[in-house]
Amino acid sequence: MELFEEEIPETEEEEERTTKNAEVGFLKKKETKSKKVYRDYSDLQIEAFLDLPNNGISTTAAAKQLGITKTSAYRFREQWMKTGEVVRRKPGPATGTVSPLKQEHTTFIIKFIDEFATATIEHVRDALMNEFENLSISKSAVHRHMKTFCALSMKRLEKIPEKRNA
Repeated sequence: MELFEEEIPETEEEEERTTKNAEVGFLKKKETKSKKVYRDYSDLQIEAFLDLPNNGISTTAAAKQLGITKTSAYRFREQWMKTGEVVRRKPGPATGTVSPLKQEHTTFIIKFIDEFATATIEHVRDALMNEFENLSISKSAVHRHMKTFCALSMKRLEKIPEKRNA
């Protein structure tokens, strides 16, 4: 029973490059659920790539020789020129900002809304900032936190035309 299935290269050039990279121990392909194939380049492969342009070989030719995609090659070169090192991207989901609101804020919001049922998001925000002195937060972050963690929904106010009231 084989543990690994061998991929069949589509062109002779790709087969030659894959063979050359496999001999050096370079090529790792990550399979995902999507149809894209993500490549994980080794540190040795990146170092070899960064040395080749110094020897008079163009960036595109060096990338092709080592089996690195052209966009990755230019990104590696640009990072090397700016900082003197190549920062590797970490796999996983992209991270966003982390809300400064914690469980104690959630409890405070729920008690505040229970006491003042007609409070607006702005009122909740002001009350939070008065209660927790070092807290600085936007109305949209308060709204998102209330919706996600407090199970509260707030309607947005709209101006009703005067004609409609007549």
